[in-house]
Amino acid sequence: MRIAILGTGAREHAIARAFLYSGFETIVIPGNDGMKKSGIAIKNVDETLDSLFNATMSFQPDIVVVGPTEYMVLGVVDKLKDEGIKVIGAPSKSAMLEADKVFAKEFMVRHNIPTPRFRIVHTLSQLERALKEFDPPYVIKIPTLQGGKGSFILPTISEALDIGSRVITSGFEGMWSDGLVVEQFVPGEEYAVQVLISSGDYVILPMVWEYQRLYDGGRGPNTGGMGAVAPIRIDDKLFELIKDLVGRTVKAMLKESLAYEGFLYLGVMASPDGVRVLEYNVRLGDPETEAIVPLDSDGFVRMIKDTAFGRLPEKIQPSGVSVAIALVSEGAPYHYTESVIGLPNNTDGIYFDHVREKEGRLIVSGWRPCVVVGSGDTYEEAINRAYKKAKEVVFEGKFYRGDIGKTLL
Repeated sequence: MRIAILGTGAREHAIARAFLYSGFETIVIPGNDGMKKSGIAIKNVDETLDSLFNATMSFQPDIVVVGPTEYMVLGVVDKLKDEGIKVIGAPSKSAMLEADKVFAKEFMVRHNIPTPRFRIVHTLSQLERALKEFDPPYVIKIPTLQGGKGSFILPTISEALDIGSRVITSGFEGMWSDGLVVEQFVPGEEYAVQVLISSGDYVILPMVWEYQRLYDGGRGPNTGGMGAVAPIRIDDKLFELIKDLVGRTVKAMLKESLAYEGFLYLGVMASPDGVRVLEYNVRLGDPETEAIVPLDSDGFVRMIKDTAFGRLPEKIQPSGVSVAIALVSEGAPYHYTESVIGLPNNTDGIYFDHVREKEGRLIVSGWRPCVVVGSGDTYEEAINRAYKKAKEVVFEGKFYRGDIGKTLL
């Protein structure tokens, strides 16, 4: 059976490796040069709708898994489905649940899905009035795809005004709505809830603890992800509340013809006042995927295959614990230093992201060159193995958080 994974990052590397090792003829489009270290075929094409579509069709896949939301917004899922291809991914209309923060908030309100109090603003005067309604810190959300960096938590009203006014004065160029979301900050524990929707039903993947901010202790700018641990233990009562949010969301998606065969991510905040949905993504998280797949690689592959062929998949049966640590370049998440990457002989557990090949060597080509994963029977064992692997990868300006997983010990 032939499977094509669309995307360029560590998430797609982890998915492709699972399928390759399960005996599938596997290709990643466009992929990255680091994936070839795992024996994965890539086809480097431009990230345009026609290029992605044509390269995928030329492979004649039985199943296509679309990784990035950007590709879904372009309409690649719609176009492949029109050709009768079995696709795991959201059509462009459904992708607005992630791409357009205003659309997502209005969707939650229409269906009484709990979410923090918010205001949608279109002008500078509306922004100023809205910010005065909330207490610090201030939450600003931009209605576009920002690779996990479109939400800002700001300590002062002047900083919130600065971020918001820049977007408003730009005329919302490149945005999916001409409005910003100003949201009440809700303290509590945030959970990454990942779901596979299949034939209008769903299964919840193992729960993940994610680390979004650049520095230890949750400090610094928001990033596309600095680390993840899976599975995590939560009490039964909280899990039932989370399941209710998922069920209400999927039911609402069916009602509005937004359901699809593919993954849905809910950022859920649990506080003493209850649970609320902070955001939706129409894709698997990264590096959450790299932490989940090793728990039950065969089960993960089987789950996607069942969904593609219209069967309700069985849940993943996690074995042990996985810890994923992002190795980033100096200046992350906005800048990077180009340098040669030194690798150990054994690259198992290293998933490549922003890299390219030059004269037979891998070069850093973006802020997050790779994600390393350690697995074990216990949190402590998995953490130690992940940090050991992190030390074995060498490049100029390498940085990683020192507290991934340790908050769970």
